[in-house]
Amino acid sequence: LGRGVHVTAVCPALTGSEFHDAADLREAVDAAPSWMWMSAEAVAEAGYAAAEANRVIVTPGAPNRAVAALARALPETWGMTLMARQARR
Repeated sequence: LGRGVHVTAVCPALTGSEFHDAADLREAVDAAPSWMWMSAEAVAEAGYAAAEANRVIVTPGAPNRAVAALARALPETWGMTLMARQARR
């Protein structure tokens, strides 16, 4: 039991896909700078490579990894406040 099954969580940031249109978020995310975006293909390739390497979590893209590292370094209350402010936009 539990053998041969591997799970990889792919944690991308902004990914070029129809997701933001379907969620009616296109206007909100279009303000993000182009360097923050990854193509769906690049995210899928990173996820596939991580799954093949039996990695549990992958955050595709150097900017995304930097933001994730910064978020882990901040006190939790600061991070929650920043996310709440962004959500109100």
